Parts: sequence; C-alpha cells; structure tokens
Amino acid sequence: MTTSPNDPSSPRTVAVFGAGMVGVSCAWALRMRGWQVSLYDSIGPGAGTSGGNAGLLAGSSFIPFNNPTLWMQLPALMGNRTPKLRYVPSYVATRAGRLARFLGHARRAEFEPTTRALHGLIEHSRQLHRQWMQMSASEFLRRDLGWLMLYRSVQAQAGAHWASDLYGQFGIAHQWLSARELTELEPAIRSGV
Repeated sequence: MTTSPNDPSSPRTVAVFGAGMVGVSCAWALRMRGWQVSLYDSIGPGAGTSGGNAGLLAGSSFIPFNNPTLWMQLPALMGNRTPKLRYVPSYVATRAGRLARFLGHARRAEFEPTTRALHGLIEHSRQLHRQWMQMSASEFLRRDLGWLMLYRSVQAQAGAHWASDLYGQFGIAHQWLSARELTELEPAIRSGV
C-alpha cells in the first residue's frame, strides 16, 4: 500500500496479491471505495484454493472444527486414517503448543460465542456477495440449492444431530432424508458407496 486512506491528496493505490475469492473480494471492495487497485496472482484467477473449495458460500459452515465433539473424535483422528484429518506427525510434534491451544478452544464456553460470531460473519458475507453479483451481472452463476451431507453409518448420522440442533437455533434450513428420499433426489447415489 502506498498511501493512507485518510490522506485526500494522495492517489490511493493498492496492490492485492492473490486473485482467489478473498483477493478479488478485497479488490472489489477497495475499488468501490475509490481505490486504484492492481490485482496479482502467479497462477491465475480462482486457480488456487478458491478453485478447490467448489466456490461455496455455505451458511452452515459456522461450526468450527475444534468444537466440543472433537474430544470424542480425537482417538479416531489420531490414527491419521480418516478423511476428516490427515497430518504429518513430525510436523505436529514441532507445533505442540499450537495444537494444545487449538484443543483448548474445543470447549462449550468458547464454542458458543465463536459460532455466533462466525454465523454473523458468514451471513454478512453471503448478503454482500449477493449484492456484488447483482452489481456485476453475474447473479446467474449463483445457485441456492443447498448441499447434501451423507453419513456412512447410523452412528455417524447420530453424531451429527447436535449440528442439526445448532442449524435450527441459527435458522439454517435443513432436513433429514431417508434412504428412499435420498435415492429419489439423487438416483446415482447408492448405499454402501
């Protein structure tokens, strides 16, 4: 950044590095505030992390990984064989303090204010992106169809009911589907896959 936003005599120019979802959003917000913006990316717009996360603006993503259920999942996660978490043991050993702090936040006392804050941030972001998409005539790219969360076992599904209760508290529309209802909705999904 070459200038202060409080100096009316300066040209107000800024460089944003990274043309993914966050970088483009920052650049757009700055342009709307009158800044001259240069946007740089070494591999092209949306080709990095933003290309890998399917472009979701998911209102249900306000539940942090280090939530109170983490303690029950910890034995399975430490086995380093679940798709939820993979790690390099030697790297984790060098970050033991950070790991301890991360686990320390997986308590209900910290979880509740965190989920409230994340929900507010995500809802603000979703509304803002809707406005921006209208302004840029790209609203046709947005689809509000929701998404499916599948569970391989009755135990895994039962473990997700606490999240369903949270969705209800925060007004996130959701529903449980039976195997028959799921097959009717998505015929390509087969049991046991």
